Parts: sequence; structure tokens; C-alpha cells
Amino acid sequence: MNEKEKRRQHRKEKKQKAHNAPSAAPSLEMPPHFLMEQVMRSMFGGGGSDPDSEAQDLAYKAIKATTQQEALKFARQALEKNLAASTRC
Repeated sequence: MNEKEKRRQHRKEKKQKAHNAPSAAPSLEMPPHFLMEQVMRSMFGGGGSDPDSEAQDLAYKAIKATTQQEALKFARQALEKNLAASTRC
């Protein structure tokens, strides 16, 4: 094996070691942005009885729904509230 081939082999082995080595820091998965937004709204205000807030709450329920039918029901209700709020302006 000549020098060039030795260097290639060495680089290849180095890449394989780096690929197989455990990562230094574990990957942290962030919660979905809508969940963070919902928590922030509950902590710092926002929400309430206005149609926009009610529509947003229904949208959150649609995202969290356990069945597709339930999700569609909440999503439709959210759209109706949102449309009703936008036509009032």
C-alpha cells in the first residue's frame, strides 16, 4: 500500500470512528410550538372570552384530539369562531 492509499484508509477509519462514537451532548427535543404558546398564554394572559381566543382554544383542542372526527369537529368550530370574529371588524 502506498502513502496515498494509507492516508485514504486512515481518513476512512477516522470517519467511521467519529460516526460510531456517542454524541457528546444528548439531543433535546423541544415540545411542539403550539404547546409552548398555549402555556405562555395561560401564564401571561391572552385568551379570554373574545371570539379570537375561543377559536385559538378550539384549535388547540383540535391538535390534541385523540380521534380524527374529534379533531375535525374542533377545527370546524375554530374556523366558524374565527370567521365570525373577522366579519365583525
